[in-house]
Amino acid sequence: MSRNTHLSDQSRRIFLQRLSQTIGFAAATSLVAGAGMGSALAYTPKPDSALRQGLVFTQPQMMALKHICSSIIPRTDTASAADVDRHGFVDHQLLQCFSEQDHAKCIGIVDDIK
Repeated sequence: MSRNTHLSDQSRRIFLQRLSQTIGFAAATSLVAGAGMGSALAYTPKPDSALRQGLVFTQPQMMALKHICSSIIPRTDTASAADVDRHGFVDHQLLQCFSEQDHAKCIGIVDDIK
């Protein structure tokens, strides 16, 4: 296994672990309460979301998040997570459903990985 592949796998694991710890409980709570579901249904995917600043993330962070999403769910015979703008969805949901403290934690996670 090459060093770059190892770092990529390690980065994905770190991202998933830290993101889960940071917003997992809050996401489940908001969805159960209905607040997150309405916001999720209101999101419209955008083909260029990684090319511009997000609602929470900067443009470089949006690009990094797009790569992270593509690594977690890569393109096979179906679209990757990046192909269907999950990075834009994450950015949108963070703003709509989570505190500024949660925003800062997620920004730190993305910055640590990129």
